[in-house]
Amino acid sequence: MKAQKIWFKASNFNLWIPVSLEGWGVTAVFTLLLFLIATLNNVSSDVAFSLSQHWLTLVELAVVIASFYYVTRGHVDKKY
Repeated sequence: MKAQKIWFKASNFNLWIPVSLEGWGVTAVFTLLLFLIATLNNVSSDVAFSLSQHWLTLVELAVVIASFYYVTRGHVDKKY
């Protein structure tokens, strides 16, 4: 069985550092999607957070995070 190419190096559970072109691409697309979700849903720091008003934003963020976790699974070198 062929080993998968390493995209990220994990120094601890919360810090994944991109080490390949694919890792930087995934990081850039993830960041752009987060800004796109915030822009399309008119999220601002002036409005108090309310679950009844922001539930759709939370669902969109959960879908993005889960999908990128699925895409990057197996491409992380975990040495912590």
